[in-house]
Amino acid sequence: MTLGLAIFAATYNLVAVQRLPFLRLNRPAASLLGLMLIVGYLEVGRFFPERLLLGVVVGGGLLSP
Repeated sequence: MTLGLAIFAATYNLVAVQRLPFLRLNRPAASLLGLMLIVGYLEVGRFFPERLLLGVVVGGGLLSP
């Protein structure tokens, strides 16, 4: 729980600051980085069941033009 909050806080700060002089990371890149870290954290914690993944992939494939 604490690690998830730390990742959220770091991502929020990166998005809010926009550009840091030592890190060339704009808003979209910071939000993608934060999203990937949160998803990785949730996957390690076994949050995503395999049936959910299968449903999302099949549903997305059927609904895409």
